[in-house]
Amino acid sequence: MSLNLIGSVHSILGKVEELTGKKIECVEKKDLPVPATIQAAKKNMPAHRLLYNKEHNELINYLIANECGHILRIYSVSEEKRKFPVANQRTLIRFMKEMQPEIQRLTSILGFEKIKQLIIVWYDGIVFQLTKMPTDIMIEKWMYSCYPELRPIQLEAISGQREKAILSMSDSIRRVTPARIYDTSHYMNYTFFKILGDHFHINYVEPYNYTRYFRKGEELAAITERNRIDDHEGDIMMIDKWAEYLELTSSYEWTNYKDIRDDYLH
Repeated sequence: MSLNLIGSVHSILGKVEELTGKKIECVEKKDLPVPATIQAAKKNMPAHRLLYNKEHNELINYLIANECGHILRIYSVSEEKRKFPVANQRTLIRFMKEMQPEIQRLTSILGFEKIKQLIIVWYDGIVFQLTKMPTDIMIEKWMYSCYPELRPIQLEAISGQREKAILSMSDSIRRVTPARIYDTSHYMNYTFFKILGDHFHINYVEPYNYTRYFRKGEELAAITERNRIDDHEGDIMMIDKWAEYLELTSSYEWTNYKDIRDDYLH
């Protein structure tokens, strides 16, 4: 299957090339675990690389547009202002220390070896949500408002994400997940779907009514809307605000975008 994209996505790709001054090279990658991703070019790279899996459907249009949105926001500011959130050994150790009581409790249930594996999964998952969702909210709004052709695919993708989020509110998952990770993840999910639902005029958050996630989700959504600044520097500020509200400030660090390794997949 060749890479066949809709007109809106070609237009967005063109904006990336124009803003960054580098072409986008499409590369089929059979072992790619997702339909598509973009390896943004650094100074020593001649082109951005759009990696895609041969097995994909029209959802690839949404994924590429979303990743382009991140690149456009980062490159819209001068190089010295481009920041990127990272997790490392230092932040992981801080996370483990803060989670120690719950880790000990779950070790007695699941065993030491299983917990060793799950700690990384929990940590990667919560940091990914924290450092991506605030920016994604702005990108989703931009895509919806500026590219109507993309809306049906976008709404299908968001509905799929929502369905997975709702299914994850199960007692079986809650029992084997630290409460801080489990609850915090759902606070962020609520905020994401609340703000986008309001923008799309769709009620995504009805299943959260009368749950423990409603109040804090509403508070975080209000903080997000009240402090919204639609640019890369605003993204940095919003991630820090979410982290402060959710008590996750020690779980990541900021680095200069140019210092991210060349093979990092955006």
